[in-house]
Amino acid sequence: MVMNKRGLSQVVTTVIIILLVLAAIAIIWSFVRPVIESSSQQISADCSTIDLEVASCTTDGTSYVIKRNVGQGDLIGYKVISKDGFVTDVKNKLNELESSVAVALPSGHMDNSTLRVAAVTAQKTCDPLRAAVTCA
Repeated sequence: MVMNKRGLSQVVTTVIIILLVLAAIAIIWSFVRPVIESSSQQISADCSTIDLEVASCTTDGTSYVIKRNVGQGDLIGYKVISKDGFVTDVKNKLNELESSVAVALPSGHMDNSTLRVAAVTAQKTCDPLRAAVTCA
């Protein structure tokens, strides 16, 4: 009895192609995985969930109150940014729905009457989420 060897070689070829594809996927994944893991460690949801606002300020912008609204995240401080670009670093942990005591900005800047606030987490300084507040 003569067996058809042509059908058997097609099965072997298909199996070899499948094994080569699996090996290629494993090799590519070994290079891609560390990049994804290191990038995921740098991503922090804190910046999108921490909500700070300037609750009140004096007309000249030299003193203000910062309020933290609802939103989870590890806040270690915040930065108050005046219109002329002066930045005040405040190392004050605020829990949700807490307000900080009024803090004075140094006078003598061109314009302290418009203020923004940016959250500072353990990983980085976030961009201000809210629009600038004009003190009135």
